[in-house]
Amino acid sequence: MLLHITQKQSRELCPAYNPEVLAEAMETMKNADSPEVRILGACSDPPGHALVMIVDAASTESPHKLMDPFLEHWNSLKCVPLPI
Repeated sequence: MLLHITQKQSRELCPAYNPEVLAEAMETMKNADSPEVRILGACSDPPGHALVMIVDAASTESPHKLMDPFLEHWNSLKCVPLPI
């Protein structure tokens, strides 16, 4: 299932402006590919404090489970199935 994921956070928690959060985010992204979730593309918007990804996932819950350790930094995480 292809999913469009939009993740947003406050400036204080934005990896672009917080080196500690950036290190954690990069580690999460590096380990992101799994049998349940494969990141096909990602683009960040530092001024908008957002990250957009296209993933191939087993379910809409799979990205949430994968990124659960990092969710405390995000104000919102939205997964939308893409029609194919």
